[in-house]
Amino acid sequence: EGGAHDGFVAIDPEGYLLEFETFKQHPENEKFIPLLKKNSPVTAKTKSPGFHSTITWLYYKDMLRMQKFYEEVLGLSMVADQGWAKIYQSSETGFIGLVDERRGMHSFTEKKAVNVSFILDDVDGWFDYVKESQSFDLRSDSVSTGPEHKYRAFVGYDPEGYYMEFDQFYDHADNVTLMKYLGEEK
Repeated sequence: EGGAHDGFVAIDPEGYLLEFETFKQHPENEKFIPLLKKNSPVTAKTKSPGFHSTITWLYYKDMLRMQKFYEEVLGLSMVADQGWAKIYQSSETGFIGLVDERRGMHSFTEKKAVNVSFILDDVDGWFDYVKESQSFDLRSDSVSTGPEHKYRAFVGYDPEGYYMEFDQFYDHADNVTLMKYLGEEK
């Protein structure tokens, strides 16, 4: 009672932790709640109530360094500060949570099991920005184009090793549903 959020954790069939949370009116959620209220749940194909937003939680050793990276390099805004966890908005319904590995449900590991993807309108502009600023390591020296020109993408690594993929999707029969959810259907 009176806390910033309520929730529970479930384990999926592969062993991943799935956290279901409701964020409540609380000083640490002052910027976050209005953003969440704007989002409508995506209708589920099951009897579940659906989801209106997602947070990808990433576990870090050096929180200050990573806050600086997400704010100054990627240009994201912090929308909730839980002390040992910081939440950044990456899209209208998508959020990235930075967690101090000493306090979260997981510890920092060198080997990462998460791929963070950012969907963009200008993948070449982002690639040029990253390459010119040398703000993080790139996996290759060019942007790649997917089969049948479905997408263009490049990959880099954040300062603590998470795989970061930057994608631009194009009109293609395989992308119809994705483009609908991105609000770019024709």
